[in-house]
Amino acid sequence: MSTLVVPLLLTLALGVAAYLAHRSMTHTHRRLLEAELDGRDYDQLSDHDRYFLNLAVNAKLHQSMAGMLASFVLLYAYPTLFIGQKVLGRTQWSAAEVFGGSSLFYFLTMALVGLLTQAIWAS
Repeated sequence: MSTLVVPLLLTLALGVAAYLAHRSMTHTHRRLLEAELDGRDYDQLSDHDRYFLNLAVNAKLHQSMAGMLASFVLLYAYPTLFIGQKVLGRTQWSAAEVFGGSSLFYFLTMALVGLLTQAIWAS
């Protein structure tokens, strides 16, 4: 049972780090979008204006620290998104599903690697 403690703690640490990175990235994106809107209502913009506004905001986001956070969150969430799309055929996920699925994936992977390593060293 003690062999599952380390994967559990690592999974919790990764999950918390990914959640905080996601939250910070979302906050930064919202702040950049509000600064670019400059008091205008997003819903009142044409599709053309929205497209170029989103391009400008995303370019600024990727130049900031939030771009690195976005990369970390995407790498953390990739197993859930990939497996979910290939196996379940889903492309829309809530944040709880992504973080929960990725945490489960990483926990099982680390636990299996740990048990396999112990079995190899024991023999």
